[in-house]
Amino acid sequence: MASGLSAVCATCQKYWEARDRGIPGDACTTKMKCGSPIAGDAFTDYDGPLKGALHLWCFVCAQKSDFGIRVTGRVTTIGACKEHIRYVERLRAVGGPESRVEVQAARGSAPESAAPPKRSLGDAINEVETYYAKREGRGPNGL
Repeated sequence: MASGLSAVCATCQKYWEARDRGIPGDACTTKMKCGSPIAGDAFTDYDGPLKGALHLWCFVCAQKSDFGIRVTGRVTTIGACKEHIRYVERLRAVGGPESRVEVQAARGSAPESAAPPKRSLGDAINEVETYYAKREGRGPNGL
């Protein structure tokens, strides 16, 4: 998790099977689409100790969830804490679908539809790099 892996992936058997097999990076052994709400999924092929309880814990940091997230077309609700709910509201995976999500407060209040994410993670990184380059008097490419 310290390297950016989600708490769900870090507790999934398929992730650790890949490490045992020497598969590089953060790839896992799933044969189907599986990912976070940022990628337009609900950890469809997750196999680990959080199975059946993904709504109780933040999918990013594994802290107690404050919100439930349901991706349109999925039945599983995924948990998110107050800090990481912003990820789902503001980001989407590079090249990922512009999926709609329904965000609910953990206490069961009425859902509110969140607009599809507008920026990719790459866009967010570029925005920060551009800000610091301008602040330091450099051009857009760091020159």
